[in-house]
Amino acid sequence: MIGILYNAVKPDPAALEFTSRVACLAAIADAIRTKINPDPADISEVMGRIGNLLDESIKGVAMPAKPTPVMDLSKIDFEALRKRFKEAKHKNTELEVLKAAIRTQLKKLIRLKRTRADFAEI
Repeated sequence: MIGILYNAVKPDPAALEFTSRVACLAAIADAIRTKINPDPADISEVMGRIGNLLDESIKGVAMPAKPTPVMDLSKIDFEALRKRFKEAKHKNTELEVLKAAIRTQLKKLIRLKRTRADFAEI
């Protein structure tokens, strides 16, 4: 249990302070387990069968033949947007149209790559 908690904190540099303590406690725990159960059951066959079952059960995801084109944000013509909004009679409507277009594109990108989901929260 200590090893699991230590590994969960491991990326934090503060975890280095506890490395020797965790190693010592892990060695003590292994010694106790060996004393309590000197002949542990061999479950390697069962684990192998579980691994094979998982391999057969997991299906791959079809990758798109052509990657999504990269959007270069530096190519956005902000002057044209500024002019469009300045000349618009219904600024709120124009803004909502723009937000809807961004939202649609963002949903499409999130569908393609889930790690972009936090962009939707902004």
